Amino acid sequence: MINIRSRLLKKVLQTYSDRFLSHWIVLLLDLIIVFVSFYLAKLIRFDFAITSLILTSVFVQSFVVTFVYLICFLITNSYRSIIRLSGINDSVRLFKATSLATFILVVVILVVRYEGDTMVQWLPRFPTLLIHFFLSLIFLVCNRLIIKSIYNDFLKKDSRKQ
Repeated sequence: MINIRSRLLKKVLQTYSDRFLSHWIVLLLDLIIVFVSFYLAKLIRFDFAITSLILTSVFVQSFVVTFVYLICFLITNSYRSIIRLSGINDSVRLFKATSLATFILVVVILVVRYEGDTMVQWLPRFPTLLIHFFLSLIFLVCNRLIIKSIYNDFLKKDSRKQ
């Protein structure tokens, strides 16, 4: 039964990977980068002192930030570009997505703080957002360029074989 499922999954992946799957994989990679860069931003903000982090708060904050970035990636379609053709336009689209996400988070934080709501503890502070903006933008652009160079290397190897 498991063998049949795995063969069916392989067939579906091979058939449709060039049509839609690659976009969702790119989106998933982007979200993982955003999630990890938020933790890195928190560590940088607190001088790599893990003991000063409240892990439950950081965990919830990372999911809030990642969710906002997901919405912004979907709005700007930054995940829909063809990775092997990544360049300046892709970097500009990533800049728009990260800027929009940071702007939305800043507005939400300002509104929540102005209202004096208790949700403030579940939202990141401004220095963390600023660090996260730069880290995620750099990591996202570098990720696209690395994938592009790997693709080009494989393309060159395939052309030599023929």
